[in-house]
Amino acid sequence: TPFDAEIDTHVYDEARGFFIINFKSPVTRINDKAFKDKPIVTITLPDGIKTIGKSAFAGSTYNDVTITLTSINIPGSVELIDADAFMYCNALRTLRFEPGRTRLKIECIHDGIYGYGPFYYTGPSEPYVLYLDREFDYIHNGEPFIPDNIEESLFAGACEVNFGPNITEISDRMF
Repeated sequence: TPFDAEIDTHVYDEARGFFIINFKSPVTRINDKAFKDKPIVTITLPDGIKTIGKSAFAGSTYNDVTITLTSINIPGSVELIDADAFMYCNALRTLRFEPGRTRLKIECIHDGIYGYGPFYYTGPSEPYVLYLDREFDYIHNGEPFIPDNIEESLFAGACEVNFGPNITEISDRMF
């Protein structure tokens, strides 16, 4: 299952063109590789999700042919976005971070030579719009991390950035 909660019901809503899924308990985590390489066009993450797992949405532009995940809102309840979560989401055009009570932890991978964050190669063919109303902490294996190259920067592909009123600090090499 891609979630940490059992599905109660699911039904396809033909009028709106998507599935509606109801869970038996609140969803707090999107598991590792939950939607990796799946052709998802849109997804609404409910408030209450705390973790977006490693490679959860990675490769959503399936085989470089299908235009898929184009927009996502990260709820303010999210506390951690794990490594590679949105890597190779080439069709992503809108990325919105809702306000939260705590700083969001962003897990970056670094092997001593190379490193990259969860949005590596997100939207490289066309720039995307970024809405930030949340502050971040880069981490690597749970420890503070400072990026040192463009591959490690969180949002190198953003062409339009909109800052919300909760932003008082911009992390090193965010762009």
